[in-house]
Amino acid sequence: MYKTTKKDFAIFKAEAKKWIKYFGLTEWEYYWEHSDIDSTARCQFNCSEMTALIILATEMDVKQDFKLSAFHEVCELLLAPMTDLVLEQYSIAKSCSVTHNIIHRLENSIFYK
Repeated sequence: MYKTTKKDFAIFKAEAKKWIKYFGLTEWEYYWEHSDIDSTARCQFNCSEMTALIILATEMDVKQDFKLSAFHEVCELLLAPMTDLVLEQYSIAKSCSVTHNIIHRLENSIFYK
């Protein structure tokens, strides 16, 4: 079990802010948490209110790449309007599948560039 530190959270947050700027996602109001969740990181959003909560877990099974996790969560926000539209017609599982297929392409084409 790896317990994330304040330094890990600072790295995560700085990297997320870098990608927020890169993608021009400046119209959102951001909130940040370093808390107990059941995944490495998470992005919760409300498209109608334009708010986003980006979270880094306080504990995880193994130490993760915090910069990649930050990129991934910002990509979730980049795709949030599409996710909302997909959820109107399909299940959460289908929406997550489509979203993560796109994010993995972005990771391989932009993040690892």
